[in-house]
Amino acid sequence: MQSSAKSKINFSKTDRYVEEFQNAGFKTLVLALRSRSLWASKDFLLDHSPKLEYLDDYGNWIQVVVERYDKDGMNDMPGLKYPVIYYEIGTEFSSYEPESTQNYLEMLATAYKVAHTAYSDVKILHAAFLTSNVFKSYSTELAYSNLNEIEKHFKENEALLKKHAKPLAENRKVLDRSDIFDVVNFHSLGNPEEIEGNVRWLELEMKKRGISKPIIISDTGISPFVGLGPATSCKGKQVAILFPPANNNDRCRLAEYFKKLINKDSDSLEWVRGFAGIDVVKRVVIAADQGVTLIDTVWAEELPLAQAALFQAASGNNGWGGMTKTNINVFTEQRTIVEIYPSFYALKQLQAFIKGYTQISRIQTRDTNVRIYELIINKKKKWIAWYESGKLLLPEDKSSTVQFQFTVDSDKTVENVITKQNQTNARKQKIKVAGGKVSITLTDNPLYIY
Repeated sequence: MQSSAKSKINFSKTDRYVEEFQNAGFKTLVLALRSRSLWASKDFLLDHSPKLEYLDDYGNWIQVVVERYDKDGMNDMPGLKYPVIYYEIGTEFSSYEPESTQNYLEMLATAYKVAHTAYSDVKILHAAFLTSNVFKSYSTELAYSNLNEIEKHFKENEALLKKHAKPLAENRKVLDRSDIFDVVNFHSLGNPEEIEGNVRWLELEMKKRGISKPIIISDTGISPFVGLGPATSCKGKQVAILFPPANNNDRCRLAEYFKKLINKDSDSLEWVRGFAGIDVVKRVVIAADQGVTLIDTVWAEELPLAQAALFQAASGNNGWGGMTKTNINVFTEQRTIVEIYPSFYALKQLQAFIKGYTQISRIQTRDTNVRIYELIINKKKKWIAWYESGKLLLPEDKSSTVQFQFTVDSDKTVENVITKQNQTNARKQKIKVAGGKVSITLTDNPLYIY
């Protein structure tokens, strides 16, 4: 945004981002402000924090950006409809922020001070914690009851965290400085159930420090199955890291599955695009139940580079997880949508169903793999339910099923999550009440019950 210390700040990209999303009806946005600079960073590759002589310039940049989007009538972006409240300092507390934690915290402290000077209602997020695979087994456990237990899970994943993220001790140094951020922030790039473990961990950490702050998930993916390595190979040392629900016995099946995606097998492509819709619905519902303030839903568009054979599906399903196919003008970065995938309509369906909800809670069942969430909407009860078998399902697999009885006072309508290409409306069926109950077959595809 600023090519040199003497250059003016270029707002063209941030203005376009804010303008396009606000014109589309989005009232709440998060702006991630990353400090990496060829001229101002201590090291462009290894330390993105500003050099001492440019610390004031860094603070000025933060302050001017916040001022531009605060909608106070002074130096605002022309046409600004709503204030931008949330700002993340950095993008992820991982290899994306390679500087030392001390240097990062000094940068965060500067940003927090000047941002609040510019706009009293601003909410500053620290760079999001990344805990991939730490909470992978949460869905099969009753709870993480204390921090000592949670520390064991971090230790089991220590090598992965050191390579791609930050160790627990460094995350805790950030949490210790609760005076320089307003919101706790993490990324959910594994399976949706990991959200529960992350929230539990962060709540315990905050309780230990005597603080209480909102929690945001500023980035997500769809359940990748594999990542951080070639997914098209199942033997040798150079293989991808597995993510739940995949295990070592699934490696060769997964390799064949990702080869089919790369080779544009139509059945595999249709399946993964439907899976993306199922995954985003589960992730949003679990986040809502856990009291998460905001969640970013991914992806707005698919990722062609991640689909290339040379990439070997190293980001797992995420290459094919987008809601749209787009053509990109490489000079202007403008997108033209050429196809809309099921996950777009699945998210739209979810938004319509939960609109106006005032309460959500998971109903406890004997079978912990059964997930039923009760919502209160306009003083009426509605439900979202599915069966989480904990097993990897690929296109050739049949879903595990379980029969579940609801106690109700009238007939109910049941909707499936939209998963098929060119499907814009959900399939619905009426379920008759018998003896004060309705019996419903649950699978991995969530049902809306009302």
